[in-house]
Amino acid sequence: MEEELYRQLLLGITNAGMEDFNSFYVFDGNKCAFDCISNLILSDDIEHQNQFIYLYGNEYCGKSHLLKIAFSEAQKKDYPAIYFDLSQYVDMDPGTILEGVEDLSVICIDNVDKIKNSWEWQSELFSLYNRWMSRRSGAFIVAANDVADNVGFSKPDLITRLLSGVTLELEVVPLDLLPELLVMREKWRGGELNIKQAKTLVNNFPNIVDCLKALDELDNMWMEKKIKYSFRRNEGKFQPKAFDEFIARFKNKLQK
Repeated sequence: MEEELYRQLLLGITNAGMEDFNSFYVFDGNKCAFDCISNLILSDDIEHQNQFIYLYGNEYCGKSHLLKIAFSEAQKKDYPAIYFDLSQYVDMDPGTILEGVEDLSVICIDNVDKIKNSWEWQSELFSLYNRWMSRRSGAFIVAANDVADNVGFSKPDLITRLLSGVTLELEVVPLDLLPELLVMREKWRGGELNIKQAKTLVNNFPNIVDCLKALDELDNMWMEKKIKYSFRRNEGKFQPKAFDEFIARFKNKLQK
């Protein structure tokens, strides 16, 4: 069972090939983290690197997206890589799931804060770090919701290891830039949303969580042909009347 799980992990994440650095919205609050990760992964000598990077930030700051991009881009360059979301496995016995991971060129481990109540998983992550340091090759990138010494880990030695590299914060995209993010996101997904419609979404749903939920629902309705659309130039994918009706319905849905 563990061998099969490990094989699936090495195969990668769903739609990993769709992710690349061009799909990430960069602004002042995440540029440092983006530049650091992209320069590292796109380098031609990653095997000679010895970089440990700790990303942190609130939910919807984009840290998971950036990790998945790093994994995807590493695969495109034929680097042995893994993306591992600890939130999906925290209730499992770590056993030997991560055995051999230290030999990969790019290691991306998401949501490490989720193991703060599991001594077994903290010990496994600690052990992996030590094995990777012994090899001294490639990139080891983790992500959490806060800096390592504020998460609440119970293993002091793990905290020390997590603080040993470069720690970078990603901020949530502010409201004034959110319309640009929505337009870019929709374009990357093969759709079309003009800036006026994006601003309407933000004005009605003034937080990134509800805006993304609304955009997902719009896309689902369009794909299921439950909303009319138009390809007229500069109008966006959705007809103005249908778009306004959706806004009203979705606002009522959120209020229930």
